[in-house]
Amino acid sequence: MDNPHIANLGPRSASVAALGGAEVYRALGAGANITYHSDVSDGTHCASRAEWRPLLQQHLQKYLLRSGNAAGTIRIHSKATGNLASWRDWQTPTLTTSNPPSDPPTSNPPSNPPTSNPPSEPPTSTPPSNPPTGAGCSATTSVNAWTGGFVATVRVTAGPSAISGWNVGLTLPAGATVTNSWNANRSGTSGALQFSNVSHNGRLNAGQVVEFGFQGTGTSGTLTPTCTAS
Repeated sequence: MDNPHIANLGPRSASVAALGGAEVYRALGAGANITYHSDVSDGTHCASRAEWRPLLQQHLQKYLLRSGNAAGTIRIHSKATGNLASWRDWQTPTLTTSNPPSDPPTSNPPSNPPTSNPPSEPPTSTPPSNPPTGAGCSATTSVNAWTGGFVATVRVTAGPSAISGWNVGLTLPAGATVTNSWNANRSGTSGALQFSNVSHNGRLNAGQVVEFGFQGTGTSGTLTPTCTAS
């Protein structure tokens, strides 16, 4: 439970920590077990907020009384929206468990390892006269959603060749609206959107990854981005 109206409480940093924590919960298959709520009205420093009470009651019922099953939610006030993409250089995994074998296999080296002689003249190859140009890019999304809003992180990956810029297109469902974005230029706030690189993150080496993100109201639905490179 957070107060976004007191800057010295670090609410922007807290929102990033909450989004990062939510990714860890999601990797563990427990994404519904974490709540962060800073979308509250202004007031004094340490006062209780009415908006917190239903969520606190739900958690007490679920984890202490074992009488509820409400899913966790994340609601971030517009004054305290942090950018997880600025701090994360990893993709959220899906963690699984496995047991190592009780007796690992062993192997003995051959008594007489094979030998080979190098060719007297190593083969040569001639580079093409016109080296290949950029081979495109791909994009994937991950979403942290709550009732009435969401934060989406888009991961852009260069193809097998370097690129000098990228453009990502995606379509929001009806009723969803982007309120802010970071690390990308954006055209539009709803429907079909286009995001393009800014000056510092357009040039990518082969296989290099960069992320941008945006916050929206409404329901995100299933976001299916497309990526084109220049």
